[in-house]
Amino acid sequence: MNGIAYETLDRLHRVWDKIYAGEADGLAPGRYEMEDGICANVSEYTTKESGIFEAHRRYIDVQYVVSGEEIVETAPVESLKLTRAYDGEADILFGTGEGKPHVLRAGQAIVLLPSEAHRPGLCVGKPGTVKKVVFKVPV
Repeated sequence: MNGIAYETLDRLHRVWDKIYAGEADGLAPGRYEMEDGICANVSEYTTKESGIFEAHRRYIDVQYVVSGEEIVETAPVESLKLTRAYDGEADILFGTGEGKPHVLRAGQAIVLLPSEAHRPGLCVGKPGTVKKVVFKVPV
């Protein structure tokens, strides 16, 4: 199935179970270690008008908006003009390019595979406050 191992799919199912059960909604900002190498990064921030794409190789991001709304743009990694090459220790690369916008509102999530660069935290109209949980799921 798209090269995703059964164990990875099982981890993704566990993340969705936590989202559906509302377990992510009440988490305070910070980093939470979960089972099987999954972690959750909870943050609150003000959305912005522009940003830079990022991508990861070792993790799938499940970005879940608890409150507020934002645009997350996606683009194939290979379409980016890299501004910072892949850093294996930090598992991240940065780049610029054109993306497809996805509006996420409270209660919605997006799954971002390693082949998909993403530019999160963009404002819908004017800047606003967002609380979001980013689950990092090892592949």
